[in-house]
Amino acid sequence: MKIEDRFLERSEINQIALISPQATINEIKDFKVVNKFDVELPEEVSGFPKCINPKCITNAREPSIQTYYVKSIEPLKIRCKYCNTDMERNDVIKQLTKYQGLTQ
Repeated sequence: MKIEDRFLERSEINQIALISPQATINEIKDFKVVNKFDVELPEEVSGFPKCINPKCITNAREPSIQTYYVKSIEPLKIRCKYCNTDMERNDVIKQLTKYQGLTQ
């Protein structure tokens, strides 16, 4: 994947790590690689994905940001901080494809 004219924020890198934990990021400036690193999924991720539990407080009108504890990287398993619902890689990918209007 190529993203031009900007560098990724840590939260964006975490989202990439959720679906592709073996990904490598190359930062290029003036046509030269200035930084290259493997993504690392932290112990906790916030802001994405949406909790699959419709009764979770993060799906209500409360000002809560989705936050998950990473239980396992391979296979991916994350647990919602608020309702303790477990999610897997397929749950995350479904949200990406829905968000982008893609089908699996």
